[in-house]
Amino acid sequence: MSPHDRFEIRVVCLRGPEGKLWNADYRMVERDREWKVGGVSLRRAEVGI
Repeated sequence: MSPHDRFEIRVVCLRGPEGKLWNADYRMVERDREWKVGGVSLRRAEVGI
């Protein structure tokens, strides 16, 4: 990634098969006018929607 690429963080709330709640943090990177996933992390959610 060059220092000039833009990025945003998007959070997606998920419910796992055992009913546990998770937040997936997607790092979205814009390169050449296209948005792509640059990384993702998963963390346990404190509360659901």
